[in-house]
Amino acid sequence: LDKLLDYTFLHFKTEEGLMSSAGYEELSTHEREHRVFADQIMIFRDKQAAGFMNVTPAVVDFLRSWLILHITASDRGYITCLKEAGVS
Repeated sequence: LDKLLDYTFLHFKTEEGLMSSAGYEELSTHEREHRVFADQIMIFRDKQAAGFMNVTPAVVDFLRSWLILHITASDRGYITCLKEAGVS
C-alpha cells in the first residue's frame, strides 16, 4: 500500500499538472476525487500497519471499482481539453 500511495501521488500530481496547463474547468472536482481516493488508501495502509486489517478482497474490489469508474468516466472528461490545448 505504501508503494501504491507513492505511485498514486506521482500520477495524480502529473495528471493535475496537465489539466492545469490545459485550463481544465473541472480541475478542482477532479482533485477532490483524487484526494478521496488517496485518503481511503491511507486509511487502508494505516489499518494494515496497526495490524487491524490485511489487504482483503474488499480492498482489491475498492481499488478495481474506483479505478475503472474514474478512468472510464472522470478521466475521459479532460481528454478533449488536453487535446485542444495541445497538452500531452
